[in-house]
Amino acid sequence: MPNISRKFFLKLLLGISAALAATPLVALDRYLNVPYTFKPVIAEIEGASAMVNNSSLNFQWPTQTRPFDANVLIKDASGNYNAFNRVCTHLQCLVNYDPNSETLQCPCHGSVYDAHSGDVISGPAPRALPVIDLEVDSDGTVYAVNAEGTFGYGRTQS
Repeated sequence: MPNISRKFFLKLLLGISAALAATPLVALDRYLNVPYTFKPVIAEIEGASAMVNNSSLNFQWPTQTRPFDANVLIKDASGNYNAFNRVCTHLQCLVNYDPNSETLQCPCHGSVYDAHSGDVISGPAPRALPVIDLEVDSDGTVYAVNAEGTFGYGRTQS
């Protein structure tokens, strides 16, 4: 039997424990950083036709599962629709629509975006929110059809 010191044995146990503790983090990294090619799909935004002026509706698109596919549809005071990805371009918090100021606001670090264009009004956000292109048919049904910009911090679309 090899003669190993107590110090070496404890270092070995610590190394094995660290490796076991990091294993779930690898799985989380794979979930959040999957190589992603943006593939727009035309999809109806459920509940959009029932919206009142100066209100918002959160929806998932183009997938129902990716955390960076959280979006917001806004029907402004004039009855026009605008849609944006909700992931703040600063540090990935989800922005919310404020009907009083007609802006999108990040609750984490205070970035404020224009609810008509997605442009940064103030705060630490480095760029505008991605815009989701919409189509409205003659029945008033609203569809998400494409996007312009980057979904999620550090993500690019092809």
